[in-house]
Amino acid sequence: MHKKAFVVIDIQNDITKHYRDIIDRLNAAIDWAVEQEMDVVYIKHNNLSPGTRTFKPDTKGAELVPELKIVSNKVFVKTKANALTSEEFSSYIRENGMDEFYFISPIVDMEKLIGDMMQWANVTEEELRVKGVIRTDFGEDLSWEYLCYVREHPIKWGVQTSILYGSNDNLTSREAVRTFSEQHNAVLTVMEGGEHWFRTDEQMQFLDDWIRKMRSQFEYGDFCNSFGREKRLQRG
Repeated sequence: MHKKAFVVIDIQNDITKHYRDIIDRLNAAIDWAVEQEMDVVYIKHNNLSPGTRTFKPDTKGAELVPELKIVSNKVFVKTKANALTSEEFSSYIRENGMDEFYFISPIVDMEKLIGDMMQWANVTEEELRVKGVIRTDFGEDLSWEYLCYVREHPIKWGVQTSILYGSNDNLTSREAVRTFSEQHNAVLTVMEGGEHWFRTDEQMQFLDDWIRKMRSQFEYGDFCNSFGREKRLQRG
């Protein structure tokens, strides 16, 4: 039987938006995961770009927020936006045979997002190439090195996946998430009026209902697959 895990990503001190709106619900979800005998895994982001202002290794800003419940020592570090770029986390997934994922507001086209942020900051690609790192007024550092990394490492994904997306997501377009879902056979659910950060009571209720629905569908699919295999063996 495959192990299950609840994964907490980037809940660190340098996150300045919205996390306090959801921390109580997040801690309750962690308690639920522990009751279900699931692993609780924490992913921390370290920004290695020269001159960065946020998520600098070994600083308070890179630490997990103090309100967050820490119930395990499974803390993995990533240095790119995608959590799967953490070799330790990727190894953990493989070693535990995890093959079912739920994504909430995923960034599925990082190159486009970087391009959008360059437009917001009125920065050209040539300017970024020359300067290497450019600070922005909206708190994100633009990095030429990271843009090159994204282009050289396209997403490779091939496991059973469900995605919950808010129609008002300001970081990922509806077209981008639909294209990703079609290319990777993911089950896409759109909450009309939802945001990138699910945080209001209505959004969190929608999230809870979605997880229960997806779990029941996958468990029914597993049952049907097992039943079919059993019947084939009986006929053989």
